[in-house]
Amino acid sequence: MKDGVASVSVNTAIKIQLGQEDNFSAFMAKIVTQVSHSFTLRGYLNATVKTNAPPGPFPIPASFQVTNVGYETPITFKGCANFPKIGFLQQGSFTLDSATGFYILKFTGNINNPSQLILALGDVTYQLTLNNEVVGTVLFDDVNLIMGDNPLSAIATITSKAAYDTLISVGASFGLQGFNGSSTHPILSKALESVRSQLPMPKLNPAV
Repeated sequence: MKDGVASVSVNTAIKIQLGQEDNFSAFMAKIVTQVSHSFTLRGYLNATVKTNAPPGPFPIPASFQVTNVGYETPITFKGCANFPKIGFLQQGSFTLDSATGFYILKFTGNINNPSQLILALGDVTYQLTLNNEVVGTVLFDDVNLIMGDNPLSAIATITSKAAYDTLISVGASFGLQGFNGSSTHPILSKALESVRSQLPMPKLNPAV
């Protein structure tokens, strides 16, 4: 407490106002791609003012309510910086889908969240790239990121035979990029289109 004003930390959720969907997508895109992000928080609040007056002929209440107090404050917090630490933890099944000719890899991955936010994103899909070519997709299941490391179940669909051959011979460092379809939620999908990251994978056992 300083000068009679208490500092209180609370968790809060950001809600989308009707008609502000595009602005919110742009706001989220900055959060997930930038190292830090600054914005201004404006609003109104109700406050309880406590008094500490000496005894006298005119009694003063111990506290009273003040309503609709306007405030405006700049805020800067750490962003996700394109999630620079996405890792491969453990290989699961690796199969060839005979109907499509695609290779289906189930694995456990890790997404490190460097931001100061908790992000409930749901299922998130990124395009996999190798040598600047799209060679498949990776789906991270039920992405709910706390600060720090977050082990997650994932499914990679590799559509390129050349990428598959590289993966089972020496391993590969895939690029990850968002696209129109990264999320089933259109507002979030638009924000995730800007994401560009990396997913290194070690040499894996061949598909069966």
